[in-house]
Amino acid sequence: MSDIDNKNKRVVGVSSIVVIAMFGFGFALIPLYDVFCDVLGINGSYQAIEDGTYDAGAETERALKNGVDKSRTLTMQFLVTENNALDLEFRALTNKITFNPGEVKEVSYYVRNRSNQPMVIQAIPDISPNIAKKYLAKIECFCFKQQTLKPGEEKEMPLRFVVNSVIPDSIPVLTMTYRYIDLNYKAERKIDSGYQQIASR
Repeated sequence: MSDIDNKNKRVVGVSSIVVIAMFGFGFALIPLYDVFCDVLGINGSYQAIEDGTYDAGAETERALKNGVDKSRTLTMQFLVTENNALDLEFRALTNKITFNPGEVKEVSYYVRNRSNQPMVIQAIPDISPNIAKKYLAKIECFCFKQQTLKPGEEKEMPLRFVVNSVIPDSIPVLTMTYRYIDLNYKAERKIDSGYQQIASR
C-alpha cells in the first residue's frame, strides 16, 4: 500500500471522528444548556416581572401542580435593599417564615414616602440562591406594577407566593429581597439622553 493511500485513510479516519464528535456535541448542547440554566436559575420569570409580562396565573398553576410536601419545611427570609436616592421608608413586616413546599403563603411589606414630593416607583425582586427562581411563583405582588406615592403617603402591601414542592432538598433556605427604583429618575435620564443625542447631531 502506498504512502498516499495511508495518508488518505488517516484523513478519512480523522474526519469521521470529527464529524461524530460534532454530532454528539450538538446533542449534548441541550442538556448542557438545561444544566447551565438550572445552576444560574435562569427561567425568564424575573425579567418578565420587570417587563410587565409575567403570567402569575400560569406560574402559580405550574408551582401548585405537585401538591404540598408535608415531609419537609423551607425557610424564607425577607429583606430589602435601600436605594439612597429615594427618601423612602421600606421594610418587610415579617422577617422570616417556615412552611411546607407547595403551600401558599402571604406576608406584607410597608412603604412610606418621607419626602415632600410625589414618587413613581417600581419594586424589583430577587431571590437567592438563584436556582430557586425556577421553583417560586408570585401569586400577588406589589412588584407587578409601578406605584405612585403622594408626599407622606404610606402603604401596607401583600406578597402571596408558593414554592414548587419539587424544589431540591439542597435548598432549605431562600432569601427574598426587594429594591425600589425611581421611575421619574429613569424617565428624566431617558429624556436627557435623547436631548443630548439630538444636540450632538
